Order: sequence, then C-alpha cells, then structure tokens
Amino acid sequence: MGPAGARAWRSDDPESSRRASSANKPWYYLSVAAISLALGLLFSRIPFNAFDLQIYWRVGEVFRHGPNEIYSFSYYGLGLTYPPFAALVFAGLSYIPFAVVTVAAKVVQFALLAACLHICVRATSWSVWWVLPLTLAASALEPIYSGIILGQINLLLLVLILWDLTRPKETAWAGILLGLAIGIKLTPAIFLLYLVAHRDYRTAMRALLTFATTVVIGFVVAPGPANAYWTKYLFDTERIGPSKDTDNQSIRGMLDRLEVAHAGLIWVLACGALCALYLWWSQRPRQRADMLLEISGVGLLGCLVSPLSWSHHWAWIVPAAVAFVGSPQSRESQVRRLAIASAAWLLFLLPVARYRAHMPQDVPVAWLVLMENLYVLGTLIAVTVWGVMRTLRRRHWLATQRRVN
Repeated sequence: MGPAGARAWRSDDPESSRRASSANKPWYYLSVAAISLALGLLFSRIPFNAFDLQIYWRVGEVFRHGPNEIYSFSYYGLGLTYPPFAALVFAGLSYIPFAVVTVAAKVVQFALLAACLHICVRATSWSVWWVLPLTLAASALEPIYSGIILGQINLLLLVLILWDLTRPKETAWAGILLGLAIGIKLTPAIFLLYLVAHRDYRTAMRALLTFATTVVIGFVVAPGPANAYWTKYLFDTERIGPSKDTDNQSIRGMLDRLEVAHAGLIWVLACGALCALYLWWSQRPRQRADMLLEISGVGLLGCLVSPLSWSHHWAWIVPAAVAFVGSPQSRESQVRRLAIASAAWLLFLLPVARYRAHMPQDVPVAWLVLMENLYVLGTLIAVTVWGVMRTLRRRHWLATQRRVN
C-alpha cells in the first residue's frame, strides 16, 4: 500500500460527517475539559509525584542561567537525557512557578490523553463521546498513570505523532510534528520506518529536515553541551538507568536480566528481524482503518527495540487497543478482539516492578522470568498469535475461493 492509502483517513461517508458534526458540539469539548480538570486535580494530590517534571523544570532553569551546565546538573542522581533542543523547550517551562506547573501539567496530560483517544476514535465507526469513558479506563493503566504522576512527556509526543501521521497526505506540513518529536526525544525516530514502508518519502524528508533543524538550534544555543551529547552522552545508556532494572521493558532489558551471553549482538539481530518483519507485513493489503493499528504497532515496536523502555513508555498500548477493537470486522471477530483488548488492559494495570517485588522467594524460575518481562513477552506472544490467526484465516479464505471458482 502506498502513502496515499497510509494517510487517507478522512472519508466522505455520512457516518464520518455525523461524527465530525458531533465533535463540534460545545458540550463534548466542555465534557473533555471537565474530566481532564477533575482527573488532573485528583492526581495532583498523590504524594511523591512530578519527579521527572521536576528534572525538566530544573534543567530549564539551569539552561536559562548557563546552558553549559545542563548535562552536569543532577537531581537525586538523575539529569537530562534528551538532546539540547529539549532543554531549550524546558527553559520556557521554568518561567512558571513549579507549584503551578505541577498541577497544570496533570490537567494538560489528561487533556492530551483525551486528544489521543479523540484521534483514535475518529478512525473508527464509534461516536466521539466514547472518548470520555475511554479516558477514564486508560487512566487506570500503569503506562498512563505512572507517566502522568512522574510528569513525563510521553503523551505529548504520542499526540504529536498521531496527529501528524493521521493527517491527509496532501497536508503541506506533514512530517513537521514528527521531526519536532524526534528533536525532543529521539525514540520517535522509529516512525520514519513507517513512512519508508509506505514510500512516503516526502513526509519522511520533512521530518528529517525538522529534526536536523532542532540539532542545529541545539548547537547554536549550547554548542558545548550539544557536542558532548551527540558524541558521548547519546551512547551512555547507563546514564539513563540500569538496563537490568525490571522497569526497563525492552528486549535488551530482558536479555540483560537473563544474563544472556553476547546480549548486545542478539539484541541487534532481534531488532533487525522485527523491523524486517514489519517492513514485509506493511506491504500486505488491508483496510484504511487498520492504519491506526499499524501506527500504534510501530510505537510498540519502538518500545521493544529501544535499549531502554521504561514502563511508562508503553503508552502506545492505548491507541493500539482502540484500533484493535475498533477496526471494522465481523461481529464474531469484534467480540474476540474485545476479549483480547480486555486481557491487555488487565495486563497493563499494575507496574511490572510491583509484580516482581511481591513474589515469594521460592517462585519457579519460569514464572519469575514471565513477571520480570511481562510487557515484552506479552506483546511478542500477542503479536505472534494474532499473526498466526490472520495467516490461517487468509489461507482458509483463499482455499474457499479456489473451491468456489
């Protein structure tokens, strides 16, 4: 499927028009604002919150008074792990008192969660009013609530990417938001693979040019730190955190926890195989609404192949679940999909580190491995089962067609 199929979301059918009309109703937006405000204020009362936001804010303050110190700054042993362009963005945040920022950030993050779900629901046959209960359900998931409590920027990046990649191909600025997301935090670069898979080279070039612009800006405003980041800190993953930490739900983290020999080489080969498998699968014909599932799948692929994927990076499970259930299928298949999505929702309810901490000492090794790598193994098993089911169903359909003909 070419780029036109990959990006052609907006259809002219009456149902789409009805949903668009519904989205413009003031009551809908007021309801979204009310639920974002209520949840944001509620989460603001949780103790020990906004730790990562505290780092962003303090890094921004350091940047304003002397950008050369942004990578030497440390807050309880942790500091800036993003490119210098991110520090420039955080500098604007530091003008606001932190007491205001920590509350406002919670409200804004729930609004971003609702915006993410709005984009996802618009790709299905559902009413946009489903955004409200879905926001409540998603806020119970560990990748969502832990990211919001810590003050992470994952939901911002998620909305930027979804908004950019789901716009029509003809949009002149397609790729700009993806490039900005990569400039702030490098992990969204995985979505260049999505654009290449669909031969949308023009959008990919805009994203790369935007990203390159953020790199140049970083060298202009902070040449010393920029040089240090791109030549040294970028490759020092231990500076971000220990790879063996249970919260690191990536293939590399799993291999390091299992103490596999030549873990680095195996990780590279596994990542290459997964990316190649995606490129092969992306060429298969499918319905337009399945594109949301593909974009979300690429986000989950990024979590798997990244050397460090903390549990809150797995926020892509939210659009993936909506796309999985909302994709137009038969009623029987829809029920099956709803059951699988519900199982995924239960899987992501609690942090994996908490599973490990509450396990008895004499637990079987196999169970221990499963609990320590729950997100990784759960995703790999789910994708494998889904792929086998689709392959068998397709073979059955082809055999039926041959008999009919």
